[in-house]
Amino acid sequence: MYYKLSNTAELEEVVRTFERPFKYPNLYAPEVVIFGLNEVTLPVITIENSQEISLAIWGMLPTGYKEDWPVFQSVTNTLNLSQDSIEDSNWQSEAFRNRRCLIVVNGFFTSYFKDGKVQPHYVSLKSKRPFTLAGLYNHTEDGFLSCSLLLGKAKGLVKQHQNLSNQMPLIIEEKRINSWLDETADIDELNYILKNAPTDNLNIHPIAADLFNQDISYDAILDPIQN
Repeated sequence: MYYKLSNTAELEEVVRTFERPFKYPNLYAPEVVIFGLNEVTLPVITIENSQEISLAIWGMLPTGYKEDWPVFQSVTNTLNLSQDSIEDSNWQSEAFRNRRCLIVVNGFFTSYFKDGKVQPHYVSLKSKRPFTLAGLYNHTEDGFLSCSLLLGKAKGLVKQHQNLSNQMPLIIEEKRINSWLDETADIDELNYILKNAPTDNLNIHPIAADLFNQDISYDAILDPIQN
């Protein structure tokens, strides 16, 4: 399960990269490690507000849900949703048709089990620029957004650097952004975008095992180590 992301970009860099302002700029702050099992927010670009960058709670809640976020996540964790299984759930498939979003990150993490140890790796663009991952979102009863990360079959460099999962987050490259956020896009086109998510132009390197400690986060945790 992917439950940690990284977003180290300053607000100005995000705005410049995606040519969109933040809806709530004072609420944005870079985070070296975003730990999704806590109630955290992610910067997102949504279908209904595609010209601004909003914030959404990580871990999608069903429309109309009235209890607290941790209660639902303890029953069924929606930090991640599999592309292959969303059609099996009415509320998830409805969000896939109508409420897609882009989740802004600088990187994500993979894990590789070898010699009795689990080694984390950091995945980012070679350019180190922010990029977007495929996501879905819903509205909460009190007007907030909640979102989930979409996962697809692992491939390319990502597959080579993880062996504890056969899935990976799906990058939406710049030329596909408008199609992903198109309200009239058909399901076949959307699935094509997801199945052809790029894995080139990525940099992957091993990092400190401190990543697995949810209470530890520091700038150098993303630095390459010898393994």
